[in-house]
Amino acid sequence: MVCSSVKRIRAKNSLSPTIASLISVSFATTSRDFGRLSLNGGLRIDRRHINSDALVDNGEQRFEALNKNFFGVSGSVGATYKASEQFLLRANIARGFRAPTISELAANGVHEGSLRYEKGNSSLKPETSWQLDMGADFSSPIVSAQLSLFANLLIKNYVYSVRQLDALGKPLIKDDHEVYQHQSGDARLMGGELMVDVHPLEQLHISNTFSYVNSVQLHQPRESKYLPFTPAPRWNFDVRYDFIRDGRVFNNACCCCWWRGEPAPEPFLCRRRHRNCHSVLYACQSLRWYRHSHQRS
Repeated sequence: MVCSSVKRIRAKNSLSPTIASLISVSFATTSRDFGRLSLNGGLRIDRRHINSDALVDNGEQRFEALNKNFFGVSGSVGATYKASEQFLLRANIARGFRAPTISELAANGVHEGSLRYEKGNSSLKPETSWQLDMGADFSSPIVSAQLSLFANLLIKNYVYSVRQLDALGKPLIKDDHEVYQHQSGDARLMGGELMVDVHPLEQLHISNTFSYVNSVQLHQPRESKYLPFTPAPRWNFDVRYDFIRDGRVFNNACCCCWWRGEPAPEPFLCRRRHRNCHSVLYACQSLRWYRHSHQRS
């Protein structure tokens, strides 16, 4: 299948310029079953063109002219093996592609959402990556479990933002905001998620979920190798008891209690955990009128 689109995106603020873009995408997918083994694959070809004019505001160069072309190929091959009625194995290998956005290329202004002054980098190249995914699913009348692991072993030209410093090593300030600029480098992301749901009774569910992501920039010293905005390790514990299911008046009523655990953001509290426990009685998620219930019965 081939898809193409031509857009002119007019800037609604002073953060990024007005651009004209041409996007052309070709892709194909296929799948095949061999008994317990299922195979699937896909291939995608991207062509992108971005063009913007220079802009001078009050005698100052606000945006430079931009004319960029990006081309990339991505694809994946995966397999699922049904070892038994309760146990399933999954594996997938993929190559990814992502072209820089107009904000990453040409931003020059205050971002009202992040409350910082963002600057683009017109020399950015497309991100490419190789990723391996593996997983296993188990399901029984009492226990359900799912394990998912992933490894982006090499991400070329990974785009991230870095706080800019002045000659004295202090944060650079412009328009009363700290200045951040988009940069790129080779990176590696690895992590996974484990979910276990125990339901000794049909109405009782005890769920545990743990997730972890490790993201580092390659070929960098220890003090600067960790990438920003990486989510912290997190553990979720939930207990839910369903009082009513598909009732005539109440569609679903249950009592829930949950606990969230993750490292505190402050360095001196790095070994502590935030604990939040909430007990909520959901009296009604969906109320059905009596007359509808009587009609159904």
